[in-house]
Amino acid sequence: MTDPPDPAEQPGQASRRGFVTACATAVVLAAGGGVAAGIVVRPSDSSRAPVPPAALSDAVTAELELLTTVHAARSTVSGARRAVLDALYADHQAHLTALQGAFGLAGGTPSPIATPSAPTGGVSWAEVRAAEHRAVAGAAHRALRLSGTNAALLASISACEAGHVTLMDLQ
Repeated sequence: MTDPPDPAEQPGQASRRGFVTACATAVVLAAGGGVAAGIVVRPSDSSRAPVPPAALSDAVTAELELLTTVHAARSTVSGARRAVLDALYADHQAHLTALQGAFGLAGGTPSPIATPSAPTGGVSWAEVRAAEHRAVAGAAHRALRLSGTNAALLASISACEAGHVTLMDLQ
């Protein structure tokens, strides 16, 4: 007498053993694919650090110039305008820190944040506003030359500069 066929092993139905085998094979293949992808992505010469995009370097220079301009204007105003310039100065320091972090991640050596020295003579409110207005377009154009998080950072800085212009218009 023959045993009745096991329903789990009838043609057209998956067995538990087949299911486990298929899952294990999928995991092994996925892990192997991940390792292969890591090997393919590796640069051929690991001694060469990536060169940071020129747009990041330009952005650091632009922020240093804005810091210098705002710093020079702070001594020419008082009251509410002084408070606005103090806030702008703090924003530009934060922008510079973020840019230097991005610059370092891109393979550059970020320069230390320096307190800018005031240019000879004071800088007027209107000159700061004009510099902020130019910074909006400058950061936006630099963002277009980049991609990913660096582009997002510069777009964010551009939006912040636009906020500075608006804030200054309210004073």
